[in-house]
Amino acid sequence: PPPSSDSADAATATASGRPQQQLGQGLSDLHQTRDDVVAEVMKAPKRRTDNVITHLNDAVHLLLMHATVAEDVRSSYSRSAWEARTREVAALTAGLGVTAAGAYLGLPPEVSGGVLASAVLGTGGMRWYHDVGLREREDRL
Repeated sequence: PPPSSDSADAATATASGRPQQQLGQGLSDLHQTRDDVVAEVMKAPKRRTDNVITHLNDAVHLLLMHATVAEDVRSSYSRSAWEARTREVAALTAGLGVTAAGAYLGLPPEVSGGVLASAVLGTGGMRWYHDVGLREREDRL
């Protein structure tokens, strides 16, 4: 029996519908991909701003680290210098105290003068020693 016109139309629609459906699906995928690309392009200024903020944040943390290290070096050197000066003043004060006690007790002036000269020379030597030590410490820091 000859095929009916209904079944022939159905076969033609089925055969021709499949490529149209694939073409429609491909076109839909193309539009979706285009929309995704456009969305990414539109996000570029925001990403650039985020990158600038991130770079600034990294630079701030690096600067903070350098400032912390520099402050630690400065305080260490300053502490050493003040300790050295304190020892020098203490040695000179002790020498002057012994000299004054000798004068008060009536010791010969040669003894008091010798103690005073020793205190001054000792303090001068201590000052030189501390200066050399501070220069070495400065070179290490």
